[in-house]
Amino acid sequence: MRLLFDEFQPSVVIDFHHQGSYVDVDGDLITGSVLFEMRGGIGTKSNGYITKTAYNAAKAVVAAMADGTLFDADIAIAENLPPRGPGIGAPNDEAEEVE
Repeated sequence: MRLLFDEFQPSVVIDFHHQGSYVDVDGDLITGSVLFEMRGGIGTKSNGYITKTAYNAAKAVVAAMADGTLFDADIAIAENLPPRGPGIGAPNDEAEEVE
């Protein structure tokens, strides 16, 4: 993915698996990705719902690219999301911090 990104220099990559996300030597995110956080390990009914959600999100990004409004979006709400907290495991598992 990195070789394709370097070669074509796209302005946006629709990225469901964080393959287009990189950090510089200072740890700052450098990416052309619109990231979609999706979860796995689910049943068939939920999987269909998540597939539909991902499709609709990607379709909205493509539509905004096409009409020129993508880069006008206010991303402050996403930039102000708190860090992810501890994971939720089985009732007897101890929660661990996720970085």
